[in-house]
Amino acid sequence: MAESKTFDFSNRRIKALPPQLPNAAANAAAYSDSGVSGLKLEVTKANRKTFIFRFVLDGQRGYARIGEFPAVDVAEARKAAMEMKGQVERGLNPNDVRDRAHAVIPTSGISRWRNSSPTSWRWGSGPRKMISRN
Repeated sequence: MAESKTFDFSNRRIKALPPQLPNAAANAAAYSDSGVSGLKLEVTKANRKTFIFRFVLDGQRGYARIGEFPAVDVAEARKAAMEMKGQVERGLNPNDVRDRAHAVIPTSGISRWRNSSPTSWRWGSGPRKMISRN
């Protein structure tokens, strides 16, 4: 490939990147952003372009997926990478932070529904039946 593997990411340049060669040993070609350290772009043989953030935490290498181009553009990817970089500097794994953020389940609505009425209707193949929620 004639293009350098490290360059200043721009939407135009990323859009122009070719897919990974079909006969290449690796499944994806990796490119690095010269603007934000750790921000990478993987381009697959199917021409899927995915932003990732690579980091080292407690001596262990890791990576966090940011999103797929063009749904996530360069500005958004850089912002996310900078946030993740800050998390790593504070000793946090960006994947753990993301998982905890997605694991929050609001229960107040469920409690209100459950306590609103002791019975409800259930539709079945036969006649309507009154059932209890308790």
